[in-house]
Amino acid sequence: MNTVKFGEYREQANAYLKDKRFQEALEYYDNCLRITRKATTLDNVAIYVNKVACLLSLEKFNNVVVESNDALRLIKNYKNRQDGKHSGDDLKRIQNMELRLAVRKGNALAKLNKVTDAISAY
Repeated sequence: MNTVKFGEYREQANAYLKDKRFQEALEYYDNCLRITRKATTLDNVAIYVNKVACLLSLEKFNNVVVESNDALRLIKNYKNRQDGKHSGDDLKRIQNMELRLAVRKGNALAKLNKVTDAISAY
């Protein structure tokens, strides 16, 4: 993995996200994911979390659901791989990401009029 390029793309994507330039941020988050090829790291999961935020802001609700599911699978894989050996900071970070994904997925499902699924996501 090219960690230098990943870092550059992530930094630029985060700047675009902060400026509410969601389409540009989305492109850079996708570049990050192309480099990591769905590696199971917390940094990679964080890319998904931010990508989902962009998709939600762009009202791409079906994509929000798909990408949230992918990110939640990565979190599950990460937890299984770590076998309960998380630092306190990592555990807080994981819980925060799971919460943000659940809320964003629930919001997207609600916008798609899938109320029961939205409630389950929340």
